[in-house]
Amino acid sequence: MSTHDRPEDHLPLSDPPPVGAVEPQDLQKPSSGHLLAHAFAWIAVLILVGVSVLGNMLGSEASSSEAEETELLVPQISPADEMNGRMILGLGELAPGESYGPMILNQAAPMRETGTPIQRLAYVIMVSDLDSPEAAIEALEKLNTSADAGELGTLPSWYPQMSAIVGELLFDIAADEPDVSLPEDERTMLMRGLGIYGELLYADATGDDALTESLQSQFGRAAVTLMCVMVWFLVMGGLGFVLLLLMFVLRVMKKLEFRFTPGAGTGSIYIETFAIWLFLFMGLSFVIPLLCMVVLWISGLDEYMSVEELLSGVTPLAIGLATMFLSLGALLWPVLRGVDFKTMRQDIGLVSGRPVQEILAGFATYAAALPMLLVGALIYVVLSIIVVAIAGEQPEPSHPIQNAFSSGPWGLLLIYLVACVAAPIVEEIMFRGVLYRYLRDLSRAWTWFLSFAMTALISSFIFAIIHPQGILFVPILGALAVGFCLGREWRGSLIAPMVAHSISNTVVVTLGMMIS
Repeated sequence: MSTHDRPEDHLPLSDPPPVGAVEPQDLQKPSSGHLLAHAFAWIAVLILVGVSVLGNMLGSEASSSEAEETELLVPQISPADEMNGRMILGLGELAPGESYGPMILNQAAPMRETGTPIQRLAYVIMVSDLDSPEAAIEALEKLNTSADAGELGTLPSWYPQMSAIVGELLFDIAADEPDVSLPEDERTMLMRGLGIYGELLYADATGDDALTESLQSQFGRAAVTLMCVMVWFLVMGGLGFVLLLLMFVLRVMKKLEFRFTPGAGTGSIYIETFAIWLFLFMGLSFVIPLLCMVVLWISGLDEYMSVEELLSGVTPLAIGLATMFLSLGALLWPVLRGVDFKTMRQDIGLVSGRPVQEILAGFATYAAALPMLLVGALIYVVLSIIVVAIAGEQPEPSHPIQNAFSSGPWGLLLIYLVACVAAPIVEEIMFRGVLYRYLRDLSRAWTWFLSFAMTALISSFIFAIIHPQGILFVPILGALAVGFCLGREWRGSLIAPMVAHSISNTVVVTLGMMIS
């Protein structure tokens, strides 16, 4: 095995190391034994990634099936649909007026064209608020015509009654009769089934000032949040585009040296480490909840708390936090395989350099990743159009963390700890640290551009596809990850990618919290 004691690893981060400092004798092909080790490690990684993707898909289908079974009796709009509604209705607060309403409604086109029956009814209610009650009545009539023609598939048993309630209230709003009374069972069905959409319709139809004021407060908060986020993305994205352009020009002029230097090769050690991490992460995600259930049963507390109650609320967040940090035990593997701890730390980028400078570089890395995010978003749109054309419906990207925004102060604290602290640390160590080092060393004989491109694309694809948002969301997550890879290449340290990752997650979590 090639030596790990590379002089360039001991250069301070403040002094860029020489690019391409690899001795000719270090470029020899690994032995067949090494090739077998690489192959077995990659097979393990691919199997584990496949299991992760399959698990995410089955989990999503199980949730959908459970929701469909529940909707046979009482429908219930999803938290993601409610958040989407607050954003769209918040846009209506930002741009009030008859000319903007139909344009804003286009943001909800997927709900109208490929949504479930409950999503389509929610869209009808948004038409009433953003356009007019008369337009909403017309949209409801078209929806019922499609339903009678069987174009919506098999309708759940609750649909006729819910549609009738919505239609009755829309006619009352159009007739300007704010003193409507609704039977308690119908009111409960409307509120439970359509969430904020039902509340909005009920408030408009009955003249409930308190409810109207509460909804306006929610939509106003969503509007202000959206405005701030749009300004943030415009400013940071513009800055990122300038930084990328400047970096490209300086690189071409050979006035910018990247601080990451591929070494003499580390064999299969780091791909083995990555495979072990995937195994630990997935295994602990299963084992820790199982241990919680066993402790609950042994202690006799199952008489006071069911397993469902235990694994609801903040418990999954706490399990996720523990799982992430415990999975870093995989970093013991290189040490057990004979790699000095200090050398391993330098290999994977766990070096500080000048902390303040690296943190500022993290903000620059985040900004530079935003133009790449835009490219990923465009690819996502194209793929969505293709999927809708083929399958007739588009899976909505979602994340289990969306259901935790209503779990109280401790839940929100855990959300921020998991998404904005634990995930940036653990994922950057494993993807932009361990896996990135392995791939760059493996392709050290290539030109810089080919080596970086291959490394960034492979590591970013694996990073994106194991996330639970869904396969369609891979281009967006992958584009962000490529930006983080650029920060790793530029600085040589993981601090900048960690900071960039944390900023990205903080913006998304804060947006979700403010509009939930």
